[in-house]
Amino acid sequence: GADSLETNPRPPTPTRPLRVQQDSFLLVDTLVAEWDARLANAPPRCALEVGSGTGYVIASAAVLMRDTGVNDFRCHATDVNPDAVACTRATADAHGVGDRVSVIRCDLLGPLRESLRGKVDLLLFNPPYVLTPSEEVAAGGIA
Repeated sequence: GADSLETNPRPPTPTRPLRVQQDSFLLVDTLVAEWDARLANAPPRCALEVGSGTGYVIASAAVLMRDTGVNDFRCHATDVNPDAVACTRATADAHGVGDRVSVIRCDLLGPLRESLRGKVDLLLFNPPYVLTPSEEVAAGGIA
């Protein structure tokens, strides 16, 4: 179901490799700039990424927290795609933060909605998108 929780701590290897998209790099660049400007003074202790895809963004957040001396942090990632869940886990493990990043397969917040209520200091969301054909934009079909 949409709110199902996969409890396997080590999902299988992705069946389809996922590529980090350009907008994920831009989001992490923005996160680093925001960290330097404001977050370093009051660092987050709980980060959540909805729709983690490759895991690049949440792993980058975890590495940033770890490398700047935040010791008591926890990161969470969700995705509906089982390949994305496996890829996020592998990415976190490859960057040495797998023990700080929990990854579950669910829609949006799923079962985390209640357990994380009021605890998330850093929310990351980079939703997938589908390009709209130029003809549709020119025809005024987009509200």
